[in-house]
Amino acid sequence: MGETRRSTDPRPDVFPKRVLLVDDSPQFLPALRAALETHGYVVCGEAGDGVAAIEQARVLKPDVVVLDLAMPRLNGMEAAAVLKNLMPRTAIVMLTFHDDQIKAVPASAFGIKAIVSKADGMSTLIKCLDGLVGREPVDSASSELKQSARETAD
Repeated sequence: MGETRRSTDPRPDVFPKRVLLVDDSPQFLPALRAALETHGYVVCGEAGDGVAAIEQARVLKPDVVVLDLAMPRLNGMEAAAVLKNLMPRTAIVMLTFHDDQIKAVPASAFGIKAIVSKADGMSTLIKCLDGLVGREPVDSASSELKQSARETAD
């Protein structure tokens, strides 16, 4: 019989990938969850602020954390910096309407692998995640995102 591996396996071809969603909008989280689950991701948890995100990540050990920027208690940048130190192999993606504020700062210093604007839609986020976790890009846009994510990580 085949070998069973946990989703936190560092090899990029092992699915499903576990994702922790962090956003202070209770109206947005269900749509985000549905979009990711439809594309084969497992949403292992949700949090509404940066402090809860860190607590959830410690317990759930996700493969990817999708963080909003503007949140109570700890904002997304502050939470990303803590998560980078706690879980250096976990990919962190900033999903925000305030992407213009983040681009002025070297995101990789905070452990952020990619920044996606909420205005760009769920398909852009999915393509970005697919690139980060090693799924083959489906079109040139995702290839560009994958390259952009690599450059951000460097």
